Amino acid sequence: RTFDVIADIIEPISNIAADKEAVELFTRKQLPEGMTKEAFVVKRLKKSMPVLLKNHKADLIVIMAAIAGAAPEEYEKELNLVKLTQDVTELLNDDAFKALFF
Repeated sequence: RTFDVIADIIEPISNIAADKEAVELFTRKQLPEGMTKEAFVVKRLKKSMPVLLKNHKADLIVIMAAIAGAAPEEYEKELNLVKLTQDVTELLNDDAFKALFF
């Protein structure tokens, strides 16, 4: 399953990586002095997430569907504010995701 997920998300991740504004969220940055990790992540999320959500909806659906083990069409049909918030929160709290991107 891991290989399938990686294969499914390569293209949408590449699309996001090509967008300088969206990729800002995933660029490693040094923690500013006097700021907690949590505050720094929130500050970066506030800046980059709107760009990511507005410009990469289809890419995000493919990524989230692959992680959930669903077809993108199925995932999109079930998608609502609560589900998206839960799935993104779960992803952002995943240790492997944090190690890879933050």
